[in-house]
Amino acid sequence: MFDWVGERFSVWSAAGMLPLSIHYSYKVMQRMLEGAHDIDEHFFDAPLGGNIPIVLGLLGVWNSTFMGYHARALLPYSSALAKFPAVIQKIDMESNGKRVSAAGIPLLFSAGEIDFGECGINGQYNFYQLLHQGRTIPCDFIGFMESQSSALDEEYNESPQIWNDSIDWDSQLVVNSHDELMSNFFSQPDALALGKTLNDLVQEEVPEELRQHKVFPGNKPSSSILMTKLDAFAVGQLLAIYEHRTAVSDRVMFA
Repeated sequence: MFDWVGERFSVWSAAGMLPLSIHYSYKVMQRMLEGAHDIDEHFFDAPLGGNIPIVLGLLGVWNSTFMGYHARALLPYSSALAKFPAVIQKIDMESNGKRVSAAGIPLLFSAGEIDFGECGINGQYNFYQLLHQGRTIPCDFIGFMESQSSALDEEYNESPQIWNDSIDWDSQLVVNSHDELMSNFFSQPDALALGKTLNDLVQEEVPEELRQHKVFPGNKPSSSILMTKLDAFAVGQLLAIYEHRTAVSDRVMFA
């Protein structure tokens, strides 16, 4: 492995691919590489206005440096991505946690974002109160149109009998659970943007003594990434999106 490959990006090197291939199979990791390559091509070829990593990177600089929103919440609506916020936290905060430019000149502004997050449903019970009624913290919501069970069935289609015997899925329950999950995924960005007024609460017949406690102003920034399904290809895409996002922010702040 080249000595210039840092551990933040080593998942794409032999140090990452070899153990992951042993554990998950090279076929799965090849799909992950293909997903990352898909975003690499998008990053190089897509026009600026429709370039996902560039738009996200510029929004990050705008929110953290110009608007003064120093934190960012990463909120994947899938338990399979429970560790994803921690991975991006390392990539972004270690890469952009600097006080001088590339030329060694001290910066005249605070650079970098404070990244945190966890699975969306868990976050709703843990810290969304702060997002809606407390500090303004830009959020990245990540969701998938297909349920995780559908993706797993396809991933393990070479041995469907073993898979079906090991987990007794109630297909109707899975669909309903995923629909409920996605209802939360779509409603949270709307609530952050639109808020809830005192008049809304009056119309909902909320008791008068509780109304002020339930008002939240809205106009809070967020981004939503909606993908078809969570599989190895999508994981590669997500990692590449956020790696390139970090590089874009780095270029703007430290060049």
